[in-house]
Amino acid sequence: MENVWSLLPQTCERHAEREALAQGEVRWSYDTLRLRAGALAGRLAELGLGRGDRVALLWENSPEYVQVYFALMRLGAVLVALNPVNDEHYLNKVLADCRPALLVAQTKFIRRFAEGLDASLLPPRLILDESFEGLPPSVEPLLMDDAEAEPPNAPPAPGAEDLAMILYTSGTTGAPKGVCLSQRNLLANNASIVEYLELDETERVLVLLPYYYSYGHSVMLSHVAVGGCQVIDNRFGFPNAVLDTALAESVTGLPGVASTFNILMQRSRLPETGIPSLRYFTTAGGALPPAGLARLREMLPQATPVVMYGQTEGTARLSYLPPSELERKAGSIGRGIPGVTLSVLGSDGLPVPPGETGEIVAAGENIMSGYWEDAEETARVLDEQGRLWTGDLARVDEEGFIYVVGREKDMIKSGAFRINPKEIEEVVAELEGVLACAVVGLPDDLLGEKMVVCLVPGDGVELDPKQVMKHLRRRLPHWKVPQGLELLPELPRTASGKIRKHLLREALIQS
Repeated sequence: MENVWSLLPQTCERHAEREALAQGEVRWSYDTLRLRAGALAGRLAELGLGRGDRVALLWENSPEYVQVYFALMRLGAVLVALNPVNDEHYLNKVLADCRPALLVAQTKFIRRFAEGLDASLLPPRLILDESFEGLPPSVEPLLMDDAEAEPPNAPPAPGAEDLAMILYTSGTTGAPKGVCLSQRNLLANNASIVEYLELDETERVLVLLPYYYSYGHSVMLSHVAVGGCQVIDNRFGFPNAVLDTALAESVTGLPGVASTFNILMQRSRLPETGIPSLRYFTTAGGALPPAGLARLREMLPQATPVVMYGQTEGTARLSYLPPSELERKAGSIGRGIPGVTLSVLGSDGLPVPPGETGEIVAAGENIMSGYWEDAEETARVLDEQGRLWTGDLARVDEEGFIYVVGREKDMIKSGAFRINPKEIEEVVAELEGVLACAVVGLPDDLLGEKMVVCLVPGDGVELDPKQVMKHLRRRLPHWKVPQGLELLPELPRTASGKIRKHLLREALIQS
């Protein structure tokens, strides 16, 4: 198998009439998805679009998103997945960076960004879901349709080394960079995920994660590969609504990040109802602290928890902890997934001894080719052997299980100590009623950096700062106890739910 498109017709051979996508009353079978993706591929080919042309997609999770995705995979065009909940400055930056030949967008997002959008960056053609009059005269708007047809015979389908996607990183530490992923990268990572999650055609996964995020994309691709159904719900602002969907649709899988599960545990009826049909849930994109994972397991007792670790630069997934090891290796991200080798190396490039801290380095067919037109940043994270230096600090035990201790950029230098905020955050998470937590370092004349713990209480919860500090003093050595505490209504996050600590730090400095 040399290209991603081939997954869809192969699944159709086995499961043509099975439900592929469900969103409210909208239901698409695999045959419908294949025909609609094929028809769109033909239409795009008629417009002159072909292999290597970049196509920006500004669309929320929906069957149409998956249709566009597979149409581009058939043509060998390069999908640039855009974040529709970001702002026009982000959009301008990405358009200027990748210079797409076509933009496919929901009109509501173009309308939202219209005032700040740089019209000179728009490609000559847009495909929209409805008419919009505010476009410059140089841009030709076309409308999506629901035509169904076999895909075109030409041009030839892409090869394994062809570029398939550019995913712009979340930007937790600054401006996003375009991660270049090949057809081979996507296929290799997908095969590994299907293997260790033991996915098959009976799966009904609840899709809350955005497809334009590498974790969400991996959910989409892995379920198409096996013939499972994706149950899409974009209403996570109303947690009980998505819980109702989970119950009504008898979902078997629930992928999420820490904030996904914290919100469900504290702002929905999940503690009362559970999800009886659930076979497994996966957590990645920033670890769910052990205390939070234990509470979630109590609410979903029949579901197998799968702790995972990954990066966009690794296509999606780099490691997982076998569920059988969850108790024995609590807090570990496990070891490399099939086809991926993970090492914990020191600054000299040699493996660190068990118990000591080094940087996680990944190797495998899933590792990106580099950042889009950014040789300097690429050289910073990819070495001469093509290995990815992740920037994540970790220790490894005698059996090769890896424990993340934090990111190099997040380390706080306070007084004579170099402190990992993740350790403090996990202690805070032991407290009931904490919806979210982040520890950041702020400039301080005496210490160099003082530590401030920022907390978001759950709904109806009143956290007593004195009791929080008392808990921290009881559980931590004195030099790890933060010097300040802030109660906040929310923390700045990326679209994938990761806390943007650099923005939090800037806001606290300016306040």
